[in-house]
Order: sequence, then structure tokens, then C-alpha cells
Amino acid sequence: MIVHAYVLSWTGRHENALAIAAAIQPSADQLTIIYSDRDESFELAANCEAIKVPNSWFFGQKFELGMRKCASDVMLCVAADVTCEDWPRLVERCRWAYQERQHVGVWTPLVDYTPHSLARTRILTFPDSTLHAVCFTDSMTFALPRMIREQLLGLGCERNTYGWGVDIAAAAIGLQQGLVPVLDESVSVRHPYGTGYAREDAHLLMLEFVKRLPAHQAVYLELINSYYQARRRNPLSVMLWRRLRWLRRLIPIGGR
Repeated sequence: MIVHAYVLSWTGRHENALAIAAAIQPSADQLTIIYSDRDESFELAANCEAIKVPNSWFFGQKFELGMRKCASDVMLCVAADVTCEDWPRLVERCRWAYQERQHVGVWTPLVDYTPHSLARTRILTFPDSTLHAVCFTDSMTFALPRMIREQLLGLGCERNTYGWGVDIAAAAIGLQQGLVPVLDESVSVRHPYGTGYAREDAHLLMLEFVKRLPAHQAVYLELINSYYQARRRNPLSVMLWRRLRWLRRLIPIGGR
């Protein structure tokens, strides 16, 4: 199981990007930093592949480039503003999930801070495991298998500048193929509060992005959103959702 890690960096985050890369490098099979900087003459001195892109590129364009370059089984995408106490273990847990369990779609560690808390996204917990099946994940740090990446490339992620909705679209694409979004609570990353851009702009771009999902995947997007909203409003509706047979059939409870 080949894991290619991509660290996405920008002005003010390069030091942390290099620290992440140094910690990941012994565990990842391949490693690339995709970076931008306000200083056009700046060149990142890294001990791995480093690709400089225009400063106008945000998450969407960098993520799209990473997906187009990645030929490995698994693409692990890491934003350069997150921190983790044990990056090598995170990579190994990611690899283990795809090797040992069938039907894993998007994979993510526990993310703090995120609006998509485990309390709202969890569908069920695998027995005797730190793995949770979730309705969708957070793209601050997440992994994608080849089958999902191929479908995402058709949606034009580069036009979704700030990347909002990529995580939900990836989850819907995976579910339509029988691949379940999974969160591993045994490893975590910390993300700082806030953004450096207008949330309203990001939201509008997200709405345009998810409209490009074909109907057979958009159905799963609506189911995901309904479940997520139900977790906030009505505990009874959550219980009903958990009993839906179509979702249970997608998740092999006991086996690999």
C-alpha cells in the first residue's frame, strides 16, 4: 500500500510545513510539498520534492495539482497550519486502515479545531476499534484512495478556491462506490481557529462545486447532509437513520 503525502503550504506556514515533512518522511513512501509565497523570489529549501505555484493559488488549486500528480494507492493531504504529536504514527495508521479493512473511502484522524465534530458526523463505531464510520470527514488532514481521486478530478477542484465541500463530495463519491468515510480517533491533529479569507466567498464556491456532482452521487450528498443536520435537531431522527438498511449494508462490521 503506497502512501504519497502532500503538504500544502503558503506564506507564514513554510517552517511548519518543513517540520511536518521531516516528521512524515521516514514513514511515507513519497513526499511532496506544494507551496506558494507572496515573495516571488522565495524558494523553499526542502529535503523532498517541492513544487512552487503562484501565490494566487489556495487549497483548491494545490489540491488539484496534487491529485493530478499522485499515482499512488493513497494520497495523504496535509494543510501546513496543522500540528500533530506523532506524524509517523498518523501515516502508519492511515496505511493500516487501507490495508486491513475493505471498503475504506476517505480516511482522517481526529481534527481539532473543526466544525465537523465526531459527535455530529459519527454513524457507528467499529467493534473493538478506534475507527468510526462517519458521514464525512475534514480536509485539514485526510487521505483519498485512487477510486475517489479519479472521480474528484472530474469536478474541477481548482475552481473551488478554498476547498470547502471537497471533503463532503469525496465522501459522497466514496459511498456511491461502497467506500465508507472513516475517522481514526487514536491519532489527532490540531488546527488553529479561523480563516484568512471570507467565509461567505468560500461557501458560495462550495455550493457551485457540489452542484457538479452527477445525480447518482448527488443523492448520497443529500443523504449525508440530512444525517448531519439530523444530529443537531432531533435525536429520534438520528436513531432512525442508524437503522437504514442501505447504510448498514455498505459497512462490513466484522471483517477486513
